[in-house]
Amino acid sequence: MSQNPVSALRGHLAAISPYSNIFKQPPPPSSGQVYGAVYLCRHGSIEVSYHDYAHFMAPFLQKLRSLQSSGRPFVTGRLSFLSSYQSWITDAHVGNVSNEGLKQSLDLGRAFRVRYKQWLIPASHYSKPELYTWTDSAMRCRSSALAFSSGILGKKGSPTGNYDDHPRRVDVRVKVLQCEDNSHQCDNLRWHKAFSVDQSRGSDKFEKLMQVTTRPIYRRLHNDWHTATPLSATDIYAMQLLHCYDAVANRPTPFEKCFEADDWPGFEYLRDVKYYYSEGYGMLQPGFYAIPWLKAAMTALSNPPSHGPQLPLRIAFTHREEILYLCCLLGMNFHKNWEPALDRVDEDRQWRAALLAPYLGHVGIESYPGRNGEKRVRFILNGDVKPAFWGITHPDSDGGYGFDLVSQWTEVQWRAWQTFSPSRITFLR
Repeated sequence: MSQNPVSALRGHLAAISPYSNIFKQPPPPSSGQVYGAVYLCRHGSIEVSYHDYAHFMAPFLQKLRSLQSSGRPFVTGRLSFLSSYQSWITDAHVGNVSNEGLKQSLDLGRAFRVRYKQWLIPASHYSKPELYTWTDSAMRCRSSALAFSSGILGKKGSPTGNYDDHPRRVDVRVKVLQCEDNSHQCDNLRWHKAFSVDQSRGSDKFEKLMQVTTRPIYRRLHNDWHTATPLSATDIYAMQLLHCYDAVANRPTPFEKCFEADDWPGFEYLRDVKYYYSEGYGMLQPGFYAIPWLKAAMTALSNPPSHGPQLPLRIAFTHREEILYLCCLLGMNFHKNWEPALDRVDEDRQWRAALLAPYLGHVGIESYPGRNGEKRVRFILNGDVKPAFWGITHPDSDGGYGFDLVSQWTEVQWRAWQTFSPSRITFLR
């Protein structure tokens, strides 16, 4: 059996994939100047997600405990380790940022300190620039925002709290935003809960596809499973999840012997299809809930602070759903006339959650002067300048679009939003 190194696995983790290149920097605009930037960031890597644990991992672990307590042999061969397997996961791990996630959040802050170092050069009498960072109230978002803030603040992260060699430290103020479920208010960072978005959409397709993606694994393992309780597709998927969360947390994993490299593209595709329907282009109104964010971001960028202590940089930490909503609103990684196949793994697809919304995945909007001095705007996805708007209009050589054109398009979307809700985002001002 071929081994499946963690490095190969990480390419197929979908939305539980860590951000692969923290220090990747977009090329500067040809003018060499950026007026302002607004970023929406997903939180750092967590130990295990509530949904994956509650719906798949916990039921499988309970099934194992029941079989183990019977005292009768029920596994052999590659599954023999399950006879005494005990998971490290407790309630305290569910939904919480891992140590690796905190380290990566700190590193992302350091990367942003390098990316926007032009705003940290001493100027006038302001000794310490101010940066406001917003975060959803969930602990995974708050912890990520605080670690990020330590990085952009200039701390080396050592116990002594020493600072790096940049000329100025940053006064970072982290503001926590609360959100009530079903509040129908968007002035927060948890829109999928505020508007009670149906995240079960596409679950029937997910279940159908799971039978396809787990079939080769079942054929290999079912002879090692000796009990009247059958080895199901959801059992196999749960074992894949346990293996993946081990890998993301850099923990040793006994499940590696169960899987081969060819199993993981199907795992990634299965999760991509789930997110395609619940949060992506398969939604009834893809990207709709991100309209207030784009409106607020464009308003903030229309007149970013150029004098005084406040940096022209705004950063917020949120969840996977909000990142995917914004990607869809902007038409990123859009594949015209594409629908997920449910009888095979479609490798030729643009929709990949690992590229759009990994842990610490982020969508940035930068304003900058164009070649003729006109104001432009470009979109940065995980360190890369990306084309937007479904390819209907083409970016310039810097990867950007006319600021006025994007503002006009945003206003059209905003009018559609106002027919749905009077709420707006005010905290980005």
